[in-house]
Amino acid sequence: MTNVAVEPKIETEGSPTFGGAYSTGEAALYIKATMPDSLAFPKLSARHIARWAREGLGGKDFLYPTRPNRPILFNFPALISFRMVAAMRAGGISSKDIRLAHSRLQEDTGWRHPFAMAPVWERTPDLFAEIMGIPAAATHFNPFGEGCHGLTFNADRQANTWSPAPEVMLDPRIRSGIPCIEGSRVDTATFWGGHLRGESLQYQAESYSRTVPQVKAAIAWESKVAEFY
Repeated sequence: MTNVAVEPKIETEGSPTFGGAYSTGEAALYIKATMPDSLAFPKLSARHIARWAREGLGGKDFLYPTRPNRPILFNFPALISFRMVAAMRAGGISSKDIRLAHSRLQEDTGWRHPFAMAPVWERTPDLFAEIMGIPAAATHFNPFGEGCHGLTFNADRQANTWSPAPEVMLDPRIRSGIPCIEGSRVDTATFWGGHLRGESLQYQAESYSRTVPQVKAAIAWESKVAEFY
């Protein structure tokens, strides 16, 4: 009997676990553009994200390619999880300890995406000591500080939206989670394209019913991301 490759099931916005769609390359760009100087990870690339995905550090909600040159796609909680992994690696925590922490958190709490949960972002040092059970040296690690990570959390305490820069929002319920002007469906890349074409801030603002400060914010964000292309 001939084996036939089965295409993976693609989640849609109507699926219960749907929450955005990101490639490894997009994740690497967004994470590098928002890492503070104290947690610089200059060598972070799509390969790191792909490896962390294979290791299960973003959960299991992935669309793996079945043919060459097709990207791995994953959802919003996985993106936030990889941001935490990148911060931990930049903070000197070993890959082994990160995997151990992730596994123990899943077992002890039942969280599907442990590194996308509010207690991990808001109480990371305590969790390393109390729940994660990894070496004490890691308990001094605090990735971004409470309230400084740009995340909001839903009623289940899972990451719900991410504002990586002023006026910019990644909401998995809007445009599959691509960066948009906060409170709108207009993506920041649209304004970046207009900027490269030489369109004025005022023209772009009027064209999309936005304000000039919002257009400036979108261009500033896209300019930052462009530094890591």
